[in-house]
Amino acid sequence: MEPVTHGETYQEAFENAQEVLELLIESLIEENKPLPTIKPLFQVA
Repeated sequence: MEPVTHGETYQEAFENAQEVLELLIESLIEENKPLPTIKPLFQVA
């Protein structure tokens, strides 16, 4: 499942997204898994 976030304002959604990314990174580090690699947007879809 991919991380998902929302907020009642843009700022709240942004802060929630930051928290989700921090938790994802912490989880990957704890599990000794590599961080995802950066891909151009046209390769994501």
